Amino acid sequence: MTITQFEVFVKVVDTGSFTKAAEELNMTQSAVSHAIKGLEMELGVVLIIRDRRRGLQLSGVGKKILVHAREILNRIRHIKQEATTASGINIGSLRIGSFASASLHLLPKVISIFRSQYPNVDIRLFDGAYQEVEEWLLSYVVDIGFSSITHPDLEFIPLMKDKMVAVLPESHPLRERETLHLTNLENEPLIKTKAGSEEIVNAMFQKENLTQNNLFEVQDAGTIISMVKEGLGITIAPELALPPESTGVIYREIKPTVWREIGLSCPSVKEASPAVKAFIKIATELYRKDSQ
Repeated sequence: MTITQFEVFVKVVDTGSFTKAAEELNMTQSAVSHAIKGLEMELGVVLIIRDRRRGLQLSGVGKKILVHAREILNRIRHIKQEATTASGINIGSLRIGSFASASLHLLPKVISIFRSQYPNVDIRLFDGAYQEVEEWLLSYVVDIGFSSITHPDLEFIPLMKDKMVAVLPESHPLRERETLHLTNLENEPLIKTKAGSEEIVNAMFQKENLTQNNLFEVQDAGTIISMVKEGLGITIAPELALPPESTGVIYREIKPTVWREIGLSCPSVKEASPAVKAFIKIATELYRKDSQ
C-alpha cells in the first residue's frame, strides 16, 4: 500500500468520479483506475462498486477503510506541517467545518487574522449543520470545526455563549411582555429549525416537563422568520442564528435562560497540526475575551 493509493482512493470518493479525480490529481484516468485496482488487490476486498444507475458506491468495508485512509493522509499533513514549521516556513492546509451562524458571525474574523499570520496555508471551508460538522470531524474530512454539540470522541474548546430567544409575530398577544416564561409558549404552534438547535429546544421543554406544539420543521432561518411574520407560529432560536429584529416580528427573552455554547471541536488538540493549534489560539484569544 502506498500513500498515493490512499490519496487516489479518497479523491475518487470525494469527487464521485474517476475522471474528476484524475483531473484534480493531475493523473491519467487509467493511472487512477490502476491505483484503486492495486489497492483492492493488495487488501483483498472491493472498495468501490461501479453502478451504472447510481454511479460510484462505497462497499461496506470501503466505508470503514475510507476513515482510516483519511486519518493516514491527515497524519501525513501534520508531519509536513511540523517539518515546515520547524524550518520557519508556514505552509500546509487547514480544512474547517462550520454551521451557518458561526460562519456568518465568528469565522470571518478568525480567518482574517489567521491568513495575515499564515498567508501560505491553504484554507478550505465546509458549511453544514451541527451533525454534518460532527460527521466530517469523526471521518477526518475536516481538521477543525465550529460546533455546539459535544461528542465523546471529540475534544471541545468553548468560545462563547449564545442566548436562546423567542420570536413572535408583532401582533401576538404576548407582545407586551419583555420576558416570557417557557410555560407561556407551551401551547403555541412552534416552527422548529432543522439546523441543529432543535436539540436545545427539545431539552428546554423536557427540563420544565412541558409539551411542544410542533407545527413545522424548517432548515432556513429566513424562511422561519417569514412564517412567523405571517402568523403561522412562533420559533425559539439562538440570537446569533437570527437576523436583526425587523418589522413583523419581535424577539423576547425566555425564562429560565438557556444558552447555546459555541466552540471548536477536533479529535485531539494535543495531536493536532500546527495550523489547527494556531487557529484554536486565534479563536480563543478573540472570543473567550469577548465573552468574559
